[in-house]
Amino acid sequence: MFVGEPQIPTSVTVVGKTSVLTPEAAGESERVMYTAQVMDQHGGPIANADVVWTLDAEYPLHACQGVAIDSQSGVLTVTMTTACDVVVVATATMSAVRVEGNKTVHIKPLGPTTLSVIGVAAISSGKTGTYSYAAISPFF
Repeated sequence: MFVGEPQIPTSVTVVGKTSVLTPEAAGESERVMYTAQVMDQHGGPIANADVVWTLDAEYPLHACQGVAIDSQSGVLTVTMTTACDVVVVATATMSAVRVEGNKTVHIKPLGPTTLSVIGVAAISSGKTGTYSYAAISPFF
């Protein structure tokens, strides 16, 4: 970059999780922060670039009520408990140039990952035993 030459944004990369778990119960929420890496015409980073955050309105937001992003901070808030996909969009504008980057984020309900089993510790050859599940717990 030459001295006095303005930085012009040429690319934006959205940095953050590609999947977010839904809240465990109604009335709760999950929050995830996204950041943007804005690069200039020479491939260098633009420090403190102003970025506006949105969710892509063109993407099929099938059953995605309860998902929002703060336009200034990039914090995605999920208040629903069903699965869907959203596209997080970061837009940087400098020197009359507008550049966008995006990331698809999968919103997924928390499923069981641990199964507790109750029954005899061992079964001898030729014998039978009965087992039942005691609890299914989420794993974080």
